[in-house]
Amino acid sequence: AGYTHLEAMIERDRLAKLAQWEREQLREHTENPHTPRITEMAARMRSEMDVVDRLMARGAEREAKLRAMALEREREAERELREHQQPEGGTPHHPGNHNNSRGTTPTRSRPGQQPTPDGGRPDEFGDVYSRNAEFARRRERRLEQIRREEQRRHNPEID
Repeated sequence: AGYTHLEAMIERDRLAKLAQWEREQLREHTENPHTPRITEMAARMRSEMDVVDRLMARGAEREAKLRAMALEREREAERELREHQQPEGGTPHHPGNHNNSRGTTPTRSRPGQQPTPDGGRPDEFGDVYSRNAEFARRRERRLEQIRREEQRRHNPEID
């Protein structure tokens, strides 16, 4: 190959260092066959970025993804809470309102259940207040869990 004298010296030096590294790896493997070691492919890999920069970039991506997931969970919890809260006078889907969007009284019941004597639904939603309170407790537990996860990320416990 058309190397200059300087290029040939650099190439010989690189090949000598590679051969020395391979001999050291072989010696280490024969002395300690069960210790982890870098593979030849990994030793020859070249990266455009420094390892610190790569790890920081990956960490930033992961943090952004986790924040988006936490925000989505919080939005979902708030949406569920709004759906389960009964506004003043009720809605077409809650027992407080006896007129639906068509102006008729809803009489839908579960299979095998008879309508109540007053024409209302037979406890289809259960006790609305206890369900709403249970939903609020679950939402608070979820939000507290998210807060703990965020706190743990910012103040990790070190053994």
